[in-house]
Amino acid sequence: MKQGEVWWAEINPTIGNEIQGKGLKGMRPVLVIQPDVFNNNPSFGTVMVVPITSTLKNYPWRVATRETTKKPSAIVCEQIRTLDKSRLTHKMCSVTPDELEAVLKIMRSFFSNK
Repeated sequence: MKQGEVWWAEINPTIGNEIQGKGLKGMRPVLVIQPDVFNNNPSFGTVMVVPITSTLKNYPWRVATRETTKKPSAIVCEQIRTLDKSRLTHKMCSVTPDELEAVLKIMRSFFSNK
């Protein structure tokens, strides 16, 4: 798996306002945001992701994408998750470089003191 790839992931169980997966296994597309230096390390068994939804809301911390589901979708940057790599079942596609950079810019703003 690589940063910028979109994978199907089993993200349930969830609690409260956490975005849920669909179906019995709780499947949802997620974007890998973790740097490849960690993704390629066999000793690192987890991966940081953000979910993707087709429920569109005009929030400045979401990034629009069509790459993932062939319909308008949004990358839900405010719902950063760390999953065991075994929860990612198969690769769907990759987002565009511009979409990935927009997501990473939002991530940086979440951890900035400015």
